[in-house]
Amino acid sequence: MFKLTGRMNVIKIIAKSEIESIYYNYWFYLILFFSFLIASFLINSTINTVIDNKVMILNESLNTPMFFVVIIGTFYLAISSLISISDEKEKGTLKVLFCGPVDSVSYISGKYIGKMVVYLGMVIFYIVYFYTISLLTNLRFSFSFLQVLFSSFFYVSCMVSFGIILASITESYRNSILLFVGFNFFFLALYIFYIIIMAFPIEELSTFFRYIRSGLYYLNNIIEWLSPFSYFQRSISVANINTGKFIVTIIYSLLYSSLLLGCSVKIFSRKEIRK
Repeated sequence: MFKLTGRMNVIKIIAKSEIESIYYNYWFYLILFFSFLIASFLINSTINTVIDNKVMILNESLNTPMFFVVIIGTFYLAISSLISISDEKEKGTLKVLFCGPVDSVSYISGKYIGKMVVYLGMVIFYIVYFYTISLLTNLRFSFSFLQVLFSSFFYVSCMVSFGIILASITESYRNSILLFVGFNFFFLALYIFYIIIMAFPIEELSTFFRYIRSGLYYLNNIIEWLSPFSYFQRSISVANINTGKFIVTIIYSLLYSSLLLGCSVKIFSRKEIRK
């Protein structure tokens, strides 16, 4: 019981340190400003389209801007997670921490919980921004908008966990960032290429491209379980269609995060970076 209490105190201290390091950093507010700038551009484009074509405003007009805001904020939190851990590795801070009451479980848990609390604060900014936009433009919140917002918590969980495990297997923050950007670029490029080639009817493709199409289909099925973005995409794609499938996608996201965090703990333990 004493060990558990001590570990919980350590987790709180590490999480608090993560929260303060983000909220006291100007990059946090620049990212928010940039994401809202992108959202404003998309909303303005929607309004201009409505005016020019004299069509009714759709109930889901805020979903796409919210989607991009979430993507930007999530990438920021994931990168800050891996930089935080990798930087402490490079400076030797980890060795000092693990000479005290800090162990792999408390360290990884504190980093993860800290980032999730930070995202909760970001969501408050999101709600204030979109509520203000709603009042100014008469664009309404829809139930699907709330579903996107709810799903985003699990997407952030996946991305932060992904960033943490990459930081655990690399020795410098530069390598961590390159690996993180490289993986996400690969996932995105593969997805775009997959969408493009699947848009062509199979009978119009040559034999060579039919093999490519078939290979991409199976590869995409594998990537869907590896890419954090795929979990977010699946959850919002079934949110309005099937509540049962929506719950299942959320469970998959939690399992994905738990697996990556568990592996991160194991990696730290095997490296003997502890007391």
